[in-house]
Amino acid sequence: MKTSRELEPICETNVTKRIRGKLDICRDNAELTLIFGETGRGKTLTARHWCRENPNSVYLELRAGSSLGSFVRQLCRALTGDSKGTLAEMRDRIDRYLRENDIVLVIDEAHQLLLSGDRNTIIRNIEYIRLDLYEHTGTPVALIFTEDDDKTFNGSSLRNYLEQFIGRGLNQLKIPPRIFGKSEVTPIVNMFQRNPDAALIRDAIAVAGGIGKIRGLVKHLRTLRKMVDSKPDKYAFTGSWLMSVQDSFEKGGNWEQD
Repeated sequence: MKTSRELEPICETNVTKRIRGKLDICRDNAELTLIFGETGRGKTLTARHWCRENPNSVYLELRAGSSLGSFVRQLCRALTGDSKGTLAEMRDRIDRYLRENDIVLVIDEAHQLLLSGDRNTIIRNIEYIRLDLYEHTGTPVALIFTEDDDKTFNGSSLRNYLEQFIGRGLNQLKIPPRIFGKSEVTPIVNMFQRNPDAALIRDAIAVAGGIGKIRGLVKHLRTLRKMVDSKPDKYAFTGSWLMSVQDSFEKGGNWEQD
């Protein structure tokens, strides 16, 4: 039987520190918090670590195409351990639980609620979070979107409504799509190779610009570390070997010429 994925170690970078800071504000000031960023920038891993360090927080990762019903059921189970009953009954249990307990809700993959149903359904999904969870119970809520705000909100047919919603989330973080070399990549490389040279950092920055962004870089660095540790006479922790690992994963490696 498969077990839930273990929480990987995290390397603190300028991006993870910004995410932590916004979650701290969400907790301390009971703010509706909106975090935007492309995939592979450490949003999920940072949020999961933050929630583990804050016992009064609940982390929820929405499933693909979540409806309001599936979201309420998932949330009710996470809060109370029980997801039985009608939708109305679960909403009542959630409401009572949040009013009686000091909880911080961190909802990851929140854009899934924008993908299901027609215009009215999407508005109902978002209003449940804003009104029922945040405003009526006073619960701090952080929403993490795997897109930037322009793609998530402004490009939607619901632009006018969603612009009003985003205006209520005064505590926001918009992670730029560009990779920060010195403050983001270097600390991560240091976690796998102490005192990396300039060539390794340069190639690591290039790898971070590929598939998976920072997540992909960490995966390739971890793979190379295992290779070097197992066969130090064959492999070296260099930029060229890191690029080879990336090429092997993302392109299938080099093909021999006939």
